Amino acid sequence: MNLKNRLLFTLTEKIILRNKRFKGIHNGESCYLFGNAKSLKYYDLSLFNDRVSIGCNNLYLHKDFSKIGVKYYYRGAPFTHYPFHSNPYSNNKLEKNTNGSYSYKKSFFHENKDTNFFIDVSDYFSLRGKNIFYTHHFGQQFSDFSNCSVDGVFNANQNALAGMIGLAIYLGFKDLTLIGCDHLLNPKASEHFFEYGRIDQKHTPSVINEQVLNSAQKFLKLRVVSPNDSYKGHIIPHVYYSELTGKEPEYKENYEIISDDNLNILRSMNYLYSITESEFRKNNE
Repeated sequence: MNLKNRLLFTLTEKIILRNKRFKGIHNGESCYLFGNAKSLKYYDLSLFNDRVSIGCNNLYLHKDFSKIGVKYYYRGAPFTHYPFHSNPYSNNKLEKNTNGSYSYKKSFFHENKDTNFFIDVSDYFSLRGKNIFYTHHFGQQFSDFSNCSVDGVFNANQNALAGMIGLAIYLGFKDLTLIGCDHLLNPKASEHFFEYGRIDQKHTPSVINEQVLNSAQKFLKLRVVSPNDSYKGHIIPHVYYSELTGKEPEYKENYEIISDDNLNILRSMNYLYSITESEFRKNNE
């Protein structure tokens, strides 16, 4: 840890140590972990309310979000909740942060009092509350979940999946069922549940998050939910949605599961999302 990160750790140590209250409080339990992929457009989320859930990113936009009963929510990207941000989709141009100032407005955090939110410590000055907690990597690169601590150096911050798994391990869960994590299937599927169009297939030999998944399996069991028999688990085993829930998948378009206001907000973010049919066709020519 260099001088800059040692200083940051010293300044924020008391804030980070608040997280100790969560260590091992779900020892031996099973958990649902929700990504943001397109397979969520086929699932009835109300069927996943029989155990604790961890969510991330834009999951709350789904109209059935409240039916899941998400206990923990991970949003680990730094500087997410300030009025302006550097947009990676426009050469890091400084832009108005629609995502931070509206989608993750304070009322969302404060109204969901039963949900514990984990965000990066860089957002400490923009967002606070009794149910808001902070993590940070302090310059350390991820190597293994054994070197990852929610109440210390949390270096599983490279993406939402790694962050949620790291949080689940710290909480003590024994196994995770991953829902809406289509990039872990073979063939892979791309894009998000809030984008227009059906789930696709990406045939590629590459394995996404291989290091994360291999490390995670030392601590707990993993399985990923597949919408149908066209998709199999890659690295970790799969379970079909119908097998898990006793129901067949039923497709819904994004405007059926997300409000018009939130779809308009997503369009304004300048993140190259395919929110409408015309945008979907343009981006998939």
